Amino acid sequence: MCLIALTLWSACSDDTTSKYSNRAPVRARFHVLEYAELTQAIGNLGEYATIRRQVENGVTKIHMTCSTGAAFYNFTAESKGFEFGLGGLIVGTTINSAGEMEYVCYDLACPICDRAGRRLSVDEGLAKCAHCGASFYLKDEGSLYQKPTNATTTSYRTRLYQYGITYNGEDIHLFN
Repeated sequence: MCLIALTLWSACSDDTTSKYSNRAPVRARFHVLEYAELTQAIGNLGEYATIRRQVENGVTKIHMTCSTGAAFYNFTAESKGFEFGLGGLIVGTTINSAGEMEYVCYDLACPICDRAGRRLSVDEGLAKCAHCGASFYLKDEGSLYQKPTNATTTSYRTRLYQYGITYNGEDIHLFN
């Protein structure tokens, strides 16, 4: 009985069961060449694109940004079922600890504020929260770079919510 209770308790923890967060559902697939922002992020080391669902003039669209610009895209029949995490997604490339290029996907919501509307701004490998002042280093598994300025406790997340990503040379698949 104790083993079952321990298993259930640890299964609820976001950090102990998987590298990938289960904080919010993520399920999406994009053909990279159809999106200039993803082409930029996937094709250039250290680049990142943000992806989120946004209502524009009463119409729900996919909003993507990267260092070279931003655009809105229409939902297709396939993309209507996509899930974009808590606040949206950050997708890019980095070098892992083995020195190999790796594709990464993080949540666009600040994990300290932990609210969909508290999105991070992404610039030159850092994701920054305008509300709490925290910033996260995207090139180091989304680790905390600068502590929150108004932290009332020493207990807060020290990494971005991370999601799975695969890239087959044409499509990226984002998941948790």
